Amino acid sequence: MNREILMDLGKQAEQIAECVTDAYKTTMFARALDELIKDQSSKGEELNLPKSARSLSKSQPSDGNNRQEKLKTILGSHLDIGDGKQVLDSSGTLERSLLIMDMIDKQFGLSELMPPEIAKILSQNLSISTTANAISMALKKVTNLYVRRRSGTQGFLYLLTPAGREYLKSRFEQPREV
Repeated sequence: MNREILMDLGKQAEQIAECVTDAYKTTMFARALDELIKDQSSKGEELNLPKSARSLSKSQPSDGNNRQEKLKTILGSHLDIGDGKQVLDSSGTLERSLLIMDMIDKQFGLSELMPPEIAKILSQNLSISTTANAISMALKKVTNLYVRRRSGTQGFLYLLTPAGREYLKSRFEQPREV
């Protein structure tokens, strides 16, 4: 697939995403682009996506095996916390969960996580003790505000909203207490 076709598909996906509210535009764009690429590929065109477009289309939950492989990679990796250290040190379950969701999406392209997965990442990768139940209760309180959720085969999958990302940014900007 040549660059012109890919750019055209991107423009079509942008037009589709414009039809929804701001909170859903990113997800809708990724989904629309994924579907348009699939349609184009089924016409016999070989797809050669740039790395950024590949990670965008892979962020959609399409294959359970692919998801499990990503989770294994995440659990075996060193997570780049960056500015999130102060949030992990001085915040509660909600902020920690939102931070993990944001980091995993940015670093590994996995945009949806379940509470047991978040708990496992916090405990195994960052040595922060928590339970899936605590995370589930915290996220449930902010559903449709900072996160969206959908039913999966093994439980609810949570997706960070733009408002959730803004909330995290505001937590980074708070001055540290001495």
